[in-house]
Amino acid sequence: MNEWQYRGIRYSPDMARGERLNIGICLFDGKRYYFRFAEPSARIRYLDPLFDDSLFADLRADLEAHADNLAYLEERIAAFDPTFAFSDARTIGSEETPEEALEDLYRQLVEAPLPETSPLT
Repeated sequence: MNEWQYRGIRYSPDMARGERLNIGICLFDGKRYYFRFAEPSARIRYLDPLFDDSLFADLRADLEAHADNLAYLEERIAAFDPTFAFSDARTIGSEETPEEALEDLYRQLVEAPLPETSPLT
């Protein structure tokens, strides 16, 4: 069984309100980081109607460009600004590949669940 660490990547438009939204997952397999991000969506715009897509795109590009640079990413995780923050690290055990485990975590922690029925019916 493989054992990896993962962190949620959270967006908080206003620290005073304390609202946060999981926008991505970061999985570390001991050698490199893997990332999976949500696309900016209505959920993000609900919390922040003025959300700047370019900030999100810059964050995503920076993290993915440094996936193999452990020192850079560890420093970035520790010093992350409160608007985009990493959750505490958690450990997961899995028989899956890192990519498969990342997708499972993304579905569980980031992807918006679809309602079983419409609230209007």
